[in-house]
Amino acid sequence: MPSTRAILKVLLVAAATAAAFYLLFLVRSILYMVFIAVFLAVALGPAVDVYQRRARMPRSLAILFVYLTILAAIIVNIWAFHLLMAPEGLPPAVVVTIFELFLVWSYRDRFAGILRP
Repeated sequence: MPSTRAILKVLLVAAATAAAFYLLFLVRSILYMVFIAVFLAVALGPAVDVYQRRARMPRSLAILFVYLTILAAIIVNIWAFHLLMAPEGLPPAVVVTIFELFLVWSYRDRFAGILRP
């Protein structure tokens, strides 16, 4: 027969485990965002390193250029969709493209190091 102390210890461990799982349940949305942020940081790290090395720019600016590159790929898909399937949605695609081109033009001197062989 287990002692009262052993039973109390098991009950306290079970209660602590239940409390820990409940706390994780309460903060699950924050944990999802942290997981996504860590995944993006690890996945985009090599691309940021390439920008940083080839263009000799600060890391924060290299991160910005990686996101601009991803945004450019998304814009190409927006254009392809609206030109081929839904031409009535073309004006928002034009606006997004103008914004992207403005950002690229604003930082054009920083892109020069990437485009050099």
